[in-house]
Amino acid sequence: MLLIDRWFNRRPFSGTPSSRSIHSWLPQWIRYPFPGPRRMARRTEKERWEQQQIARLEEIDTTPAQAQSGRVITLVAVLPGRTLDLAEFLKPWLRSVELVGLRGTLLHAGQCDLASVRNQYPMIDLAPAPIGTRHLYLERHFAVRDYLKQITDEYVLITDGRDVAFRRDPFEVLRGHAQQLALGTEGVPIRENKHTLKKMQAAYHRSHHLDRPVFNPGIIGGHRSRVLELLESLTAEIDTFDCQPLDCDMGVFNKVVHDHYSLDDILTGEPLHSRMHGWEFDTPAAIIHK
Repeated sequence: MLLIDRWFNRRPFSGTPSSRSIHSWLPQWIRYPFPGPRRMARRTEKERWEQQQIARLEEIDTTPAQAQSGRVITLVAVLPGRTLDLAEFLKPWLRSVELVGLRGTLLHAGQCDLASVRNQYPMIDLAPAPIGTRHLYLERHFAVRDYLKQITDEYVLITDGRDVAFRRDPFEVLRGHAQQLALGTEGVPIRENKHTLKKMQAAYHRSHHLDRPVFNPGIIGGHRSRVLELLESLTAEIDTFDCQPLDCDMGVFNKVVHDHYSLDDILTGEPLHSRMHGWEFDTPAAIIHK
């Protein structure tokens, strides 16, 4: 749902990693202590291809909204000792928010170049996000929950940033489904998604809801009260287990969603968002999410 620097997949935002975190890295490091030339070449090619898709996402055609009727929100955090030009890094999200004419908020933590955003995207609101010691994929839910309690917008939409752009007003879709919670989906059941299964095992040491679809926190939206309801349940769940220094977000998120909501309670896919991982630039959906 939110944008986090890719380095957060490797370690917590601050402080010394716990021994559990260090141990979780060891098997992969032992297997690939130094990436070989072929693996490095594949990684470089993949990164080059993804950058080409981001460049296309930066230039998509947009349709202006009829009126502002909600707020879109993303979050970015940067590791200590690193800086990030947000205007460039979040260009697809920032550019499309302004061109469509949406109310947008960028929550930020760490050393971010905020001046570039203020200069190039003056309509975007900037708000600091307090970040604690949990893994940032978990911590982001607390930051967004607290921000939603400060605003009065009736509808909200929380998204990733780097790989998300808006073609048109997503709130036209959300207003027609006011009783539903809008979530991103990955289009497969949990039992077929190795990544989600791994994160669920990290959090709970077992799997849950194997036949239910995988939902993705890169898109969470709807009536603000409904979104807050989900985030309250999600943050309460996170506070109950001991994998907080680790990235177990997809496992926790999917268990909480399926524990508390039926599929009839959830709006997902078109016309709200494109097929995730499809880079569907010709989609009729309001949101392109990689």
